[in-house]
Amino acid sequence: MSETAARRYRLHPPDDLGVLFGLTVAQVAVLALAMVAGVLAMAYGSATAGVAVLAVGAAAGLGRLNGQPLLASAPLAVRWLRRRVAGGQRWFAPIPLWTADDGRLSLPPVLSGQRLLAVDAAAGQGVAGPGQVGVVHDGRGDVWAATVRVSGRRFALLEPEEQDRLAQWWGTALSAFCAERTPVVSIRWSLWSAPSGMRQQETYLAEHLAAEPAAQAREAYEQLLAAAGPLSTTHEVLVTLSVAGGRVRASREQRGDRRRAAVETLLGELLLFSRRLEAAGLVVSAPLSPGELARAVRVRFDPACAAVLDGQGRSLGDRAGVVSWRNAGPLAAESAWTHWRVDGSVHRSFFVARWPLLEVPVDWLGQLLLHTRAVRTVTVGYEPVGRAASQRRVIREAAKLAGDADHRASKGFRVGARHRRAATAVGEREEELVAGFGELGYAGLVTVTAGDLEELRRGCEEAVQTAASCGVELRPLDGRHDQAAAAALPLARGLAPRITR
Repeated sequence: MSETAARRYRLHPPDDLGVLFGLTVAQVAVLALAMVAGVLAMAYGSATAGVAVLAVGAAAGLGRLNGQPLLASAPLAVRWLRRRVAGGQRWFAPIPLWTADDGRLSLPPVLSGQRLLAVDAAAGQGVAGPGQVGVVHDGRGDVWAATVRVSGRRFALLEPEEQDRLAQWWGTALSAFCAERTPVVSIRWSLWSAPSGMRQQETYLAEHLAAEPAAQAREAYEQLLAAAGPLSTTHEVLVTLSVAGGRVRASREQRGDRRRAAVETLLGELLLFSRRLEAAGLVVSAPLSPGELARAVRVRFDPACAAVLDGQGRSLGDRAGVVSWRNAGPLAAESAWTHWRVDGSVHRSFFVARWPLLEVPVDWLGQLLLHTRAVRTVTVGYEPVGRAASQRRVIREAAKLAGDADHRASKGFRVGARHRRAATAVGEREEELVAGFGELGYAGLVTVTAGDLEELRRGCEEAVQTAASCGVELRPLDGRHDQAAAAALPLARGLAPRITR
């Protein structure tokens, strides 16, 4: 992301120009094979067979499904149908419902293999006692993750100059991870928003003003609550930091204990990151305890349970085991092509197919983040890229764009504005790398949650329209809603920015 003199920001567009006239390697290969097979069919068979082969090859190579090339969508559809035939769409928590003592969570298959560990915040040891941190370990990729809760200080009400300054500090906090062989593989923030209504204010009014003689004042206050109710929204931002166990080396003091080394590295990186976030004007909590982490996972799976948990009180709930890590997972889940049903809630996810193409102000995403009439989770994942890898990528992309432009010019084709913009973006990235800035791959998801399909449809329409007003194009992740919704959870399995950046 680069900043202009007018304090506006530009997000570099992804490389979607392909290798030849906007086509990917797979599309070019399919079209070439179809042409060869069609010519052979005409030469040794019939013209009808050759035309049929060419038509099928053209449809396979150039066809699109839900805005994506057919070659990319067809394998997904085949895998989904195969899972459906095998009965893999439905999952139920095993009985007995309690989880094993080693911390393995009872989760749907998309999140299988994760353990929640209670780790001492000071020593990084798996011991009981005060000051525990909830650390999640994903055995599938040997990834360790911990989460903090972050809040701002009235960012939307600040002057543009102050907003710019805070945004620069946020960039500084992230750029520290852009180092060679850094153990940090992912930084992911997730904003969970839900309509909160005015239940607490209405309860207070009923308890304290029942005998109040000023009826007009009470009536006016009730009208104020009724008008403000639809605009009242609860927000919670969680930032999850993940490190790769394979990149961590145990020191002599750790005596070859790789688990201890991974946990201490994770907590150390999270502490330094929290300090940088505080310098950026953010309020950062201590790393979430196992109970807090379990509650966050539980509420995101099924927001309907939040009222029950909040009614019992967070501290009481922790002591009673209501939000224990044993109760973090759902009891049932079912995957459909257009949604993912978990307990009493239905999830539908979108990925950010295109970020704004024009320069935007620092608060350009405010409408999507602040206002909603449905339960919505906005997630952005960052992947640090080493400077050497960034330089190689820039050189490779610049060479490809230059070669494509020369090829178009030699064949008499016009070099369009999208191609010129991509070349300009690559040049700006190279200038930033030379100036010492780091590079982060990034990807975004938006997940809408509702109690039924009709409410989900309305919430999705609102999310798509709100995102469009911000210059963001959303596309549904049909067939993968379970993976996308799971990526928004504060666990050790999140986004894969490299596939969308």
